Order: sequence, then C-alpha cells, then structure tokens
Amino acid sequence: MDEQSKTFADGQLTIWIVDDHPKVHETIQCTMEDAGWNVVLESFFCCEDAIKKLELNTAPEVILQDISIPGKMSGIQALDVYGKKNPETKVIMFTVHEDDVYVLESIRRGAKGYFTKSSRTSRVLDAIEDAMNGLLPIDSHVAGKVLSYLTLFPDMHQETNLTPREMEILHLLVGKKTRAEIARELCISESTVKHQIGSIYAKLQVHTRTEAVLLAVKKHII
Repeated sequence: MDEQSKTFADGQLTIWIVDDHPKVHETIQCTMEDAGWNVVLESFFCCEDAIKKLELNTAPEVILQDISIPGKMSGIQALDVYGKKNPETKVIMFTVHEDDVYVLESIRRGAKGYFTKSSRTSRVLDAIEDAMNGLLPIDSHVAGKVLSYLTLFPDMHQETNLTPREMEILHLLVGKKTRAEIARELCISESTVKHQIGSIYAKLQVHTRTEAVLLAVKKHII
C-alpha cells in the first residue's frame, strides 16, 4: 500500500463514500489511514446529497457507492447521473448484493468496479488502485458467476423484434419489478404481463427471467 500512497502523493485523491451506514464510512477511513493513503474523504448518506455536491462542479476521483440506500434514487440509478455530471469519476459499487444482475447492470451503467461488503476492506483499497489504473475490479464472490453467464450467449448482434411494450416490460424486469408491480405501473392486467413476458422469452430464445435480463444487459438491448 505504501507504493499506492506514492502514486497519489503529487495529486491528492478525493474519494466520496455514499452509504447510509456510518460504520462503513468509519471502517474505510480507518483502513485508509492505516495504509497511509493521502486522500480527502467525504461522506454522503444518500445519492441526492452527493449529486447536489456534483452540481457545484466539485467532483471526486473515486466514489464508493452503495446500491440499496435511502432516498428516491438507488445507487445503480445514480450511476446515470454521475456519468453525465462527471464521466471521469471512477464509481466502484460497494454493496451487500451478490446477485449477478446487480453486477451486470452496474457495469452497464458505467461502474468501474464492484465489491461486496463481505470482502476485506483492504480489498476495496486494491479496487480503487485498479480502477485508477484503468482496470475493472470485480469481487471474486461474484466474478465467476458473472463470467459464466456471459458465456451463455454467442457473440453476435441480437435481432430481438421486441415490440415497444415488450421493451418496456423488459426494462422493468431488469429493474427487478414483479409481475404485479409491472401490471400496476403499466395499467394492464397480470395475465397480460405474463403473456408479454412469455413472448419476450420466445424472441430472446431464453427460458428464465435471469437469462432474459442478463442477455438484455450484455447485448445492450435496453
């Protein structure tokens, strides 16, 4: 870690932690201090506060971002805003979620790394170093599963022929919505949603919701 301190010494690194648990902020700060990192740390407990700070044209080099966080915006949704406000910022997801779909959707929206809170905090420091060096660090807890899913589908352009309504439903599936929630949001019956999902599966040539979502993410269908 001493080598990393030297790497950032001539340009002090600014890191934002966006997480609603104070203990997470304290642990990361202590780990960085123990490692001798020369950084400026700022804490935010919801995405909206971090975005307000970005709007003041103050951007960090790195954001450590939780996914499930109080407020109107999830950590994954915040990625879209971060990318528009300051695409140079490296956003690393730091979350309890190990679900493959969360990982792929985060990467699709511009995250430069993904680590779970079950990892040693020192690994997060390694992830920051990797991201700053242009790599894409992903926690070993999820990397294997994600890679195996990515190999399920051949590398070819996907002609889906999905209707606008099916595209809308597929987007909601990616957002982890249930059939009932989709029906309420689109003002249609659950049986209609079920029929549309079946049509989506047939056109994408998949058999499960997970496969449909992963294919949609990989092929940039949505």
